[in-house]
Amino acid sequence: MLRILKSLLAESSYFFEKYFGATSIAWSVIFVAFCSAVIIGSTVKGLFWVIEIKKNKKKTEAAKVNLFFPVYIGIMLLITYFINYLVNTAYTWNSKLQRVMSNFEYVLSFKTNRHAFLFALNLPDNVQNKKSLFKMALYLNDKQWDSVFNNTGEGAWYFEKVKKAIFEILHVGDCHLMLSPLQQGWLAYLPIAGMLIVLFIFLLKRNWANTLVSAVACISGLFVNMGASIFMLSAMCFGVIWAIALDTAMKQSIYEGRKSLADKKPSVGQRFRS
Repeated sequence: MLRILKSLLAESSYFFEKYFGATSIAWSVIFVAFCSAVIIGSTVKGLFWVIEIKKNKKKTEAAKVNLFFPVYIGIMLLITYFINYLVNTAYTWNSKLQRVMSNFEYVLSFKTNRHAFLFALNLPDNVQNKKSLFKMALYLNDKQWDSVFNNTGEGAWYFEKVKKAIFEILHVGDCHLMLSPLQQGWLAYLPIAGMLIVLFIFLLKRNWANTLVSAVACISGLFVNMGASIFMLSAMCFGVIWAIALDTAMKQSIYEGRKSLADKKPSVGQRFRS
């Protein structure tokens, strides 16, 4: 599962960057949420349709309404934790970030460059910090990068390029996709707000099972990184839309099937003449 998600994120991030110029991994996360909604949603819906055929229609109609979304969200919550890990390790699958950070490691392997970078952050040039340079750069904020620019002299242009690449890939506005909403400003809570809207819709409809799993999704979104929160919100929205689309298509198919049978059935006059 992890390998499939990683490959899907890698290919989609390359596709969005090459053909649309969209470098943020948020687009890849949303795309994977859509694919997951289609595959998982179709599978779960298909399972409930089979149950509906085999069992009493009245009982399974209630099961179909009450259990589809909880089962779907339960699976999506599991996938969300995979996405949380993959967003935190985006440098292993995003081709542009791989190139930038690989070059960054090489540049800072020289003592002069490394010392200037760490000095700008008021950190000693020791073994521990030397091992953390890679991840350190991924989490620097604007103020810390400005300090690096001001203290690296003629080499500031290079660090500006590194910052630009990292911010384009790992940031959405002022929000960092690798950090949880609890570690950031109010904008990082927008995915949680979106989940709350879905929750209140189910609450107004008095669909208690769906309300409960939506609440679990909201709480989980606070403790994963923002990339995973965006995935969870997207999965919830796509799941609802896809379920409605499948139900509509199934009802239309049943209606057309019954109409076709009715057309083939001979009328009373035809049976009398025969």
